[in-house]
Amino acid sequence: MTLGADRTIARERGAVSTMAVILTATVVFATLLSIDVGHVFFRQRQLQNMVDLAALSGAQQLKLATTATQQSAGVLGTVQNIGRQNGYPSGISAGCANASAGNADAMTACLGVWDPAYSSGSDTARHFNAAYDPATLSPNAVRVQATQTVPILFVVPGGRSRQLHAEAIARGSPPVAAFSLGSGLLAFNSANSLLGLLLGNSVNFSAVDWQGLVDAT
Repeated sequence: MTLGADRTIARERGAVSTMAVILTATVVFATLLSIDVGHVFFRQRQLQNMVDLAALSGAQQLKLATTATQQSAGVLGTVQNIGRQNGYPSGISAGCANASAGNADAMTACLGVWDPAYSSGSDTARHFNAAYDPATLSPNAVRVQATQTVPILFVVPGGRSRQLHAEAIARGSPPVAAFSLGSGLLAFNSANSLLGLLLGNSVNFSAVDWQGLVDAT
């Protein structure tokens, strides 16, 4: 083999090595980027689920209290409890100011009035009135907002973390009248049935328990 052929083979091997390095770096970059994106989406979903649960649970507290003070305390206590159970690391307090980027992470619970006819400024799409008049209206909804800063797994130039934001508004369900009805069969005699043998005697059911249901709507 000549010297020129050796040099050609060496150049080809060098070109293959360079392509292999570039391909490996590209694969590593894409893998880290996909891990980072997946991590952010996962943490965002966790934060949203927590806020949804906090708003729903807080709204149910509205109908369990008789005074505004009791309502506020019940809602805040429930939201704080859910935050602690879900490992929310920051402060949880009552407040109606909209969360803005760059501020310290926090979760806030706001009592207000949800009305599909209400629209004002940034709350047009929400239909949520946090500045209602307590003298004429009672709160029927709870808005929970939360922000959380999460580290990025792949250090992108210019940033080392992302601040996530989640919001949920839940309207308290109206009071429901609950009642129980007696249960029974219209007519049943177990004297000659397997049930009678198992119980050791006759069992008779009548429609007495159902009389109150006949005219019910």
